[in-house]
Amino acid sequence: MTVHRGRVFASTYREGGNAYLLGPETRHLATGLGEEWFNVPELHFEPGSWKAWALVGRDLATIRLDPRCPKATP
Repeated sequence: MTVHRGRVFASTYREGGNAYLLGPETRHLATGLGEEWFNVPELHFEPGSWKAWALVGRDLATIRLDPRCPKATP
């Protein structure tokens, strides 16, 4: 889990690899981050933006996780 801009985000590697915004109404923000054993899902946001760095399979990727946008599929 990570806190960014006062909100709590979490990522999981099950069911395709997913990113969530946690809170009273948990939102599924992204899928397709991978299920590899070596891929411990972590999100690292760039300050002042909704862009997060993450591993997608074995590749480094940036994902826009703006809570106002529809679910992203890298």
